[in-house]
Amino acid sequence: MEPVVTEFWGIIGENELRTEADVEATLERVSARLAPLPTYDLLNFVDGLHEALSRLDRRQFAEIPVFVRDLAIPQSEDGFQYARCACVLAGRRVFEEVPATGEGFEPFTVPELPAERLLYLADEHYEDKMGFPMERRRTFPIDMKPNPDGWN
Repeated sequence: MEPVVTEFWGIIGENELRTEADVEATLERVSARLAPLPTYDLLNFVDGLHEALSRLDRRQFAEIPVFVRDLAIPQSEDGFQYARCACVLAGRRVFEEVPATGEGFEPFTVPELPAERLLYLADEHYEDKMGFPMERRRTFPIDMKPNPDGWN
């Protein structure tokens, strides 16, 4: 039996995300790693996720256009949040490389990588254990533009 991993990046793992099926399989692995964790580790996971999403909140990534049927359109706020989720879901190596180099975020902006569910996995397990929704600590805002370092 695999030991329970409570460190954020250990739960995420390193993942190839090329297709929607890759994203779904990765989300299932992350969910399985979250399932046995106590509620305080679920809260810590959410804090880690919010910190990572906040670090990716940068103008240069938000302004990358999305291509739909060969038409370049701006990312929506939701689309940008989901692209950041996909980047985090790829794993620590990719996540750290993207803000360090300012490159490599483009592949996560495609609508075929629907990683939005990452936002809710820990909440689902928390509610299953406690019988009521998780109350967020909101240590890091995850909306677009609250990271002043990324939007100057």
